[in-house]
Amino acid sequence: MSQESGYFFENLSPFEGMEDNEISNYLYNKSLLIEPRNCRQPQRFPRRWPDLNLKSPGIKARHLSRQHGPPQPLAVTGGGHNRHDDGSSHDDSPTPRTPLTVPHTPPPHHHHHQH
Repeated sequence: MSQESGYFFENLSPFEGMEDNEISNYLYNKSLLIEPRNCRQPQRFPRRWPDLNLKSPGIKARHLSRQHGPPQPLAVTGGGHNRHDDGSSHDDSPTPRTPLTVPHTPPPHHHHHQH
């Protein structure tokens, strides 16, 4: 997880060569954009790279949300566990084995013999 974060930060132009302090400042300025207290600072920032400002949080949040959110709750609480415990694995073993072998050999042979 932290590796992806580092890679993402390295790929961002504004963070290239920046020090921790600079990044912290940038993040702090971002919070000012969301909750503007000074009219001068938030206006100065978005003019530099508004595209990156919108992209960096959007892509990150969406990526984390998609990979971390739906799959985990769906598999655990979605009923995947219940289905497996209900006998899904019991029905899964004999079901695919029979139809796969039965229709493959007997029907054509029987049909040809009768004709």
